[in-house]
Amino acid sequence: AGSESNGAKSVAKVWKNGKQLYALTDGRDYAYANAVCLSGSDVYAAGLESNGRKSVAKVWKNGELLYTLTDGSEYASARSVCLSEGDVYAAGVEENGTNYVAKVWKNGELLYALTDGCAYAYANAVCVSGGDVYVAGYEEEGANTVAKVWKNGKQLYALTDGKNGAAARSVCLSGGDVYTAGYEENGAAAIAKVWKNGELLYALTDGKNGAAANSLFITERREKRQRRFRNKKKEAV
Repeated sequence: AGSESNGAKSVAKVWKNGKQLYALTDGRDYAYANAVCLSGSDVYAAGLESNGRKSVAKVWKNGELLYTLTDGSEYASARSVCLSEGDVYAAGVEENGTNYVAKVWKNGELLYALTDGCAYAYANAVCVSGGDVYVAGYEEEGANTVAKVWKNGKQLYALTDGKNGAAARSVCLSGGDVYTAGYEENGAAAIAKVWKNGELLYALTDGKNGAAANSLFITERREKRQRRFRNKKKEAV
């Protein structure tokens, strides 16, 4: 998912196997697709499209507009989309006239305002596990931004202490553990980092050059999956 210029405006698009699958917008106003996910054979994309004055947060399904998440009176963007039990979750941001508010929508309706709008904040990623909604992003506290994870609308982890600017850009769940990827500045350059359950797991770079981790994916080892399957069979017996 992404965008391509038509010479005057950017067109939100989705590609499959290297070929354009959908042009989500008609090119009359600028638009961006920020995220894509699949459920069965359905393709969902999240992003924004300008109404000529402000950008509107939107979700598309199979190339057609599914939800207009915001009314276009203030800047907004959908940054992430995921599916759980047939429900469509999107995370992003909407301006309140003064600051950006981190938000989550479910089936086109506002589910959570994660922040109170008193400070600049962004929701960059959403995932759902067992009915629980996890969001990664950041919120400004004092002079810097703090990388954060929210669960069901409440702050779960402050990943950084606010001494340096930071942001969380991806979140995923595995075996009950919460993994987050993003970055933290070190004064000279940002360091790409991964956190597990709120604690630093990996510093991916040494800080000599600016870096950020934008996406995270967890896969279980085959032996672990097989062991879990055998244990479930024993429990069933």
